[in-house]
Amino acid sequence: MTEGKSRTIRLRPRVQRDLDEIAERFPQIAEQIIKKIEILYDYPRLGSAMDGAFQGYRQLLAGKYRIIYQIVTETEIEIAYIRHGARQLGLRVGRPNWLETLSQFLDLQVFG
Repeated sequence: MTEGKSRTIRLRPRVQRDLDEIAERFPQIAEQIIKKIEILYDYPRLGSAMDGAFQGYRQLLAGKYRIIYQIVTETEIEIAYIRHGARQLGLRVGRPNWLETLSQFLDLQVFG
């Protein structure tokens, strides 16, 4: 993205495309996302740490969008994903099977 304040913030190619698409459709939202990313120059650990499959990543919210990033080094931050809060991050790990969840709720036994 840009350099400054002794840190480099780099966007993955997919992130740049996603941000461009958001900017075309919703310029004010794209501006909010960019402002939130720029805060990382001064406060790289501002976002909450993630766990599980995203261990080592942090997340920030900009409106309804989630910014997933990684502190690569003390001078480099990589923005890995920008996703609308309603969208999954492509993970199914740890998600309970809906039939098992329903059966537990209804106190039923699942066969097979």
